[in-house]
Amino acid sequence: MARKVTTINRKKPAKEYDIDDVDFTFKNYSQMTATQIAKERELALFQVNQIVSGLRKAGAKLPKKTQRDIIGEYVATLKKSQRVAV
Repeated sequence: MARKVTTINRKKPAKEYDIDDVDFTFKNYSQMTATQIAKERELALFQVNQIVSGLRKAGAKLPKKTQRDIIGEYVATLKKSQRVAV
C-alpha cells in the first residue's frame, strides 16, 4: 500500500535554476562544496550536480571534487612529529 502524501511528509519542490545560479556555481565551485552552493542558492543538490555536468560537457574547466584522506593527513602529521615509525 502506498504511503499517503500529506503536507507533513511531502518534500518541498526545488526551485528552477536560472542563469544567475549557473554563473554563481561556475565562479564558486572551486572554493565551495556542492552542498554549500545548494544551500546558498536554495537549490537541490542534484541541480548543482546537473549544472556542473552541463558546464563540463560544454567545455568549462571545473575541478574534480575528491574526498579528503583524513587518516592519511593525520599519519603525515604524526610522521612529521616523529611519533610513528617511517
